[in-house]
Amino acid sequence: MTSKGQRFLGIAFFLTLAFCVFEFIGGKLSGSLALLADAGHMLADLSALGLAYFASWMAARPSTPRMSYGFHRIEVLSALINGVILVTMAIFIAKEAFHRLNENPEIHTGMMLGVAFVGLLFNIAAGFLLKSVAHESVNLLGAFFHVVSDALSSVGTIVAGCVIALTGWRYADPLVSFMIACLIGVSAWRLLRDVVAVLLEATPPHIDIEVLGKKVLALSGVRGIHDLHVWSISTGKESLSVHVEVADGVNRDSILSEINELLSQEFGIDHATLQVETEAQRKKEKNHFHS
Repeated sequence: MTSKGQRFLGIAFFLTLAFCVFEFIGGKLSGSLALLADAGHMLADLSALGLAYFASWMAARPSTPRMSYGFHRIEVLSALINGVILVTMAIFIAKEAFHRLNENPEIHTGMMLGVAFVGLLFNIAAGFLLKSVAHESVNLLGAFFHVVSDALSSVGTIVAGCVIALTGWRYADPLVSFMIACLIGVSAWRLLRDVVAVLLEATPPHIDIEVLGKKVLALSGVRGIHDLHVWSISTGKESLSVHVEVADGVNRDSILSEINELLSQEFGIDHATLQVETEAQRKKEKNHFHS
């Protein structure tokens, strides 16, 4: 994560902190479940943004003999925690919305709408900040999803407040709260899907491993490849390992240079482990294996 990403993450944290307190007070005074649910959601966001900031700071630390890849995976673990928090909040809000359907409390719509509108402005500001850096890591992407879900919550609360003010139908408050929970759940699913893919060392979605393999095979002097693996250490930090069979007499240094240039320019892979084998070596290994 860049210093810009860290700075924007810090600003988003303090924006969320300021509005969380404001919204909780507003929810208590207005009697709106949607506002209280969103305040609880934003409290979870504070924890998530704090974790994201800590993870970005740790990821910037240099590698050590024990942690040879550095601390980039901490960003992934932070994103995993964020996803779990989102799921937990979605379940909690849905449960509270269900209970509220059996009640009919009085709601002060004027205060409800005012607080929700201010919240929308806060979330839009934080969202614009994080959107410009969300591509840097799943950690920042998770923080961005938190802010987006907050903005959707504010929009839903405004809609519910308008319905109640115009029609007196108070069930709009828990129904909108339930819809907010569903939206949060969708964001959580997308985030957890990406995080799990990184932890399982799946091939990054933007890399077609079959196309990559064919382009390596198309290089002059390459006779075959095997044990090709591509995975992510963290978002934007892809790694590759492969065994490359070359014709006897081929300059290995030249082949290594060509493959590395191909991987870097066309696939954005700058960390590759390549093992070059001649046809004679490959045949000897096979014969040794069968003997």
